[in-house]
Amino acid sequence: MIRVLFLITSLDVGGAEMMLLKIVSRMDRSRFEPLVVSLLPPGPVGRMMEDAGVAVQFLNMARGKGSVAALYRFIALARRFRPHVLSTWLYHADLLGTMAKPFLPKTALVWNLRCANMDFSRYAALTGRVVKACALLSRVPDAVTANSRAGLSEHHKIGYRPRREEFIGNGFDTALFRPDDEARAAARREWGIAPDEPAVGLFARLDPMKGHGDFFRAAGILKARMPGLRPILCGDGIAPVNPALSGMIRENGLADAAVLLGRRGDMQRLYPGLDVLCSASLGEGFPNVIGEAMSCGVPCVATGVGDCREIIGETGLVAPPADPEALAGALERILSLSVSERRLMGRRARERVERLYSIESVVSGHQELYGALAQSRL
Repeated sequence: MIRVLFLITSLDVGGAEMMLLKIVSRMDRSRFEPLVVSLLPPGPVGRMMEDAGVAVQFLNMARGKGSVAALYRFIALARRFRPHVLSTWLYHADLLGTMAKPFLPKTALVWNLRCANMDFSRYAALTGRVVKACALLSRVPDAVTANSRAGLSEHHKIGYRPRREEFIGNGFDTALFRPDDEARAAARREWGIAPDEPAVGLFARLDPMKGHGDFFRAAGILKARMPGLRPILCGDGIAPVNPALSGMIRENGLADAAVLLGRRGDMQRLYPGLDVLCSASLGEGFPNVIGEAMSCGVPCVATGVGDCREIIGETGLVAPPADPEALAGALERILSLSVSERRLMGRRARERVERLYSIESVVSGHQELYGALAQSRL
């Protein structure tokens, strides 16, 4: 039995956290024993993992603060578990896992990179210092994986020099995320919009890199051309009580049009209600929302960051980042298609996900890597 210890910064709702949930809940338990440890206190994804029968523990660190005590707790936990492989997800976990590595000499260390095109000036200074430290230590891991080729390239630019690197993209459950006319009708009833009103979704937490300001400016431009436009948003921080969000909505003339859903746990029921999914990010690796929307037969418009252009292919459109006018133009092109033309584009998007981005292939890729590294340590 190969024991794999996963260390991740948090188990709040996010792309990396949800992808880790997909992987650990589908691992072959006849070969692998997973244990997930979060630096931060319990979050919703942690509860989902426990519901799926995955063991989860928490170091209960305070956000934005280092903790020597937490490092010692993790080392003690790891020694009890005796992992063959330590797989760390996100920068803070990469650093803490590397600090613990000398105390786990028989354990292979794997970092997992989940982003590209990141502007660290938009985040706390500690994050930038952690990334710089990881760049200096990047030859320590036995392997560094990334969910995007752009992510590997961008990390090379900031000084990462891994001994071994692997690309393992994101994968999607196309049985869960699928076209669904009943879900479309139900979603639109919930949102209070008519069956024929054009609905554009931005499904992302409120974060400096997710491009909400550019999205609202693009939606404002587009609403002047398509008065019936309805922007649909969900994610952490997406609520009317958020003054920054409300300000952006008012400034762009969208107060009577935007629908704010907050954090949701039923994303597969929301995507079918859209006519197009928009990713306005300034930096991404492989956005889960694009693959999920494509699986649901929803065409996508994304900014050309990370691997978005490669993921979408000919089944949607890509606009330059930080260019609301271009983003509005791309959205307008798709919304101007006939219903049958959009459905055809959506079918091709789903077929692309089925062919290239199945969750089974991603789980297999991680298991093959962990198995090979564990075997090398025997």
